[in-house]
Amino acid sequence: MKNKYLIGEVSNFFNISKDALRYYDKFGLITPKKDELNGYRYYTEEDIVKLPYLISLKELDMPLEEIKLMLYHKSLREMTSIFKNQENVIDNKIKKLEKIKNTIIEYEEDFNKAINYINKFEIVENPLFIYKVQNYELDENMINILKEFNPYANMLSIKYSVILNTNCFDELKLGENMNYAISGISTNDTEDIVLENNCKRFKKRKCIYTVIKAENDIKADDLTALQDYLSANNIQVTDNILARALAFESVQNTSIDYYELWVPIDGNKKIP
Repeated sequence: MKNKYLIGEVSNFFNISKDALRYYDKFGLITPKKDELNGYRYYTEEDIVKLPYLISLKELDMPLEEIKLMLYHKSLREMTSIFKNQENVIDNKIKKLEKIKNTIIEYEEDFNKAINYINKFEIVENPLFIYKVQNYELDENMINILKEFNPYANMLSIKYSVILNTNCFDELKLGENMNYAISGISTNDTEDIVLENNCKRFKKRKCIYTVIKAENDIKADDLTALQDYLSANNIQVTDNILARALAFESVQNTSIDYYELWVPIDGNKKIP
């Protein structure tokens, strides 16, 4: 078997840049030996065996000092222990990436809802929401509120929200009948979960589902399409409306927020 390899050969074989090989050489990780007869520096078979391990461990962001110790100062048992530890590191990274992926999927679904449901109406049963009202639109306690949700409720899709009462269609009364909140979907499907820290439930029932858009705060004009739909179908709102931040866009330097609305109605009401 060939036992002398030039840097170009090694670079091509492992698809690694010459600069990276020179850096590993400088760091004392994989160092080619100089041939005194021709002055060239060659990698040996031993270097070729070790280099794939170096590359793989480097891709795991393992510090070079630790890689160096592993390549030259560790026994088989010590190395298997290191490999096991790195396997756990990879598993944790995979879990983190899966969580990020699921978040991105949720964002994609939310933005598609904003596109498909703007000023359109569907009669659905809402999931069980848990929410906590805030005194101000945004404050430093918002993150703490997320932690206050009852852990036994298994919260999903936690979002900035607004609670609108039945007087919200009156511009003069909207401000005093609108409360900021944090809400989430409870995966515990029962209504008898114990709530703490002033958390409240938005119980499962028949609702109108729609999406509105608003600049800054929700205004009465943003609810016009909903109000027209209610009037046209002679529908009464039976309880507070839950508005949950869904998506946003910036158009011509104007920021527009999209909210999904869950509007409680009479469960026995027949709607054309």
